[in-house]
Amino acid sequence: MVCLAGVIDWFTAWPGDALVAVAQKFLSDVELEASIRPAITSACQHFHDAVCALSASFQANAGRINYVTPTSYLELILSFKGALGKRRFTVEKEKDRYQNGLEQLAVAEASVGGMQKELTELQPVLKQSQKDTDALMAEIERKLPGVRQEEEIVGK
Repeated sequence: MVCLAGVIDWFTAWPGDALVAVAQKFLSDVELEASIRPAITSACQHFHDAVCALSASFQANAGRINYVTPTSYLELILSFKGALGKRRFTVEKEKDRYQNGLEQLAVAEASVGGMQKELTELQPVLKQSQKDTDALMAEIERKLPGVRQEEEIVGK
């Protein structure tokens, strides 16, 4: 901002180090890895400078002025913070969903393991029941001719 004879020019471009400092200040409360923070603040400066260059090109080609103000830069940073917050929320929600699914799979795996063990333990009982059933069927088959004779007598 330049002050000439009582007139303030609000549209003077900020220097690059000021843009980086403002980005660092406004992004200080955002949880970021230390290695990523400088790249993000640098990207904010780059976007702002690119918009300024495009605005100058727009003015030269179309003859119309597009003001890029400090407020525009602050809005860029706030938009980034908002988009990052929304994306983190979405990712956290999906992560929780997958974590819940993994827990359900672990519970199912434990249940299947328990049922498998129970089935293995019941195998001898099942074999004995099959033997008993076969013996009972053999006895019924042995008595069946006598029962049929009785049925014929009763039927007459």
